[in-house]
Amino acid sequence: MAFVASHLRESVAWYPKASTSLITHPLEMMRHGYRLSLTDKRDRVYAFLALAQRLTLSEFQPDNPSYSHTFQETYVAFARKYLDDTKDATLLNYIHHNADTMSSKLPSWCPRWDLGVHISYITTPSHKLMEERPRSPSTLEILTGNVLRMSGAIVDSIAMTSETLTSGITVNEIGLVWEDFRARRQDICPYEPDLRLQALVQCLTGGRMYGREAKWYCDYAAYLRELFRISKDTVIPQALMELGNSGEGEVAGVQSIAAEYAHNRKAVATTKGYYALGPGISKKGDIVAILFGTRGPVVLRESTSRKGSYMIIGETFVASKRTCRNTKGILLPKRLGGNGARDWEDWGAKTRDILLV
Repeated sequence: MAFVASHLRESVAWYPKASTSLITHPLEMMRHGYRLSLTDKRDRVYAFLALAQRLTLSEFQPDNPSYSHTFQETYVAFARKYLDDTKDATLLNYIHHNADTMSSKLPSWCPRWDLGVHISYITTPSHKLMEERPRSPSTLEILTGNVLRMSGAIVDSIAMTSETLTSGITVNEIGLVWEDFRARRQDICPYEPDLRLQALVQCLTGGRMYGREAKWYCDYAAYLRELFRISKDTVIPQALMELGNSGEGEVAGVQSIAAEYAHNRKAVATTKGYYALGPGISKKGDIVAILFGTRGPVVLRESTSRKGSYMIIGETFVASKRTCRNTKGILLPKRLGGNGARDWEDWGAKTRDILLV
């Protein structure tokens, strides 16, 4: 990773451009660095500072390492300086928490680079930013007491969740999650009846396709068919009808991707009936919000220590009621916050200041 990042021109000769585009992003390097075995948590930041200085052409220039600071002070100092220098709110797309870190003294908006929670990530630098208006600057200001002020919208809340899922989840267990959601939220759902299962599977797979398209959608049809069978649903998913002659697929092809995305996350249904894949510590009553300048919706929790402010729990993939047809002609729900999927504008959600602590 470090070689590719610091020798990009040489590496392009060996690797496709697509394989080098993400690895050169300083925050991506730090995120994937949790896999390294380091004895000092401060080096989760410091080990990448010199590399970031060589690669980053923006205003961000990291401070020199100081081992007189605790790792908590190091993480906060990095986050503050990065936001002050760049105004890049996508730092918040690197927030992942567990029960312990939610009660730590660090502000919730400060990434924990020492924490490896997920196998697959919901957004990457390839995802477009969510903006209030095209090319409009977003509010981002650090106030006294490490309070981060941003512009955004409170769009929904969590009505129910599954248990915390793991990478060991089986197809049968996902089928039971679908059956539970279908039975308990049947009367409150924005999706057409024959698109509801596809909406959940979109969440579980990050809305992405893996491998060869023909093979993926052959497996996708087999996967939907198996979940449909397990749940004893009476409405045939639309994609099953559209892919009826796609051949024999393998359930394991899509299940392996779903299991990776599901690890340490929960399947979620919102008050408005939307399906989502949220952080593993999400709970009923948590807030679904849009923070302008970031790449996708997040889950917030009202702060008990500062009235009118929130703690950020992490990213969530929400399936929009807006749809699109892929190159195979299959109708699929879009990702909320993606192109043409600003459902919250239909609800009259107003842009407001959101304070994060």
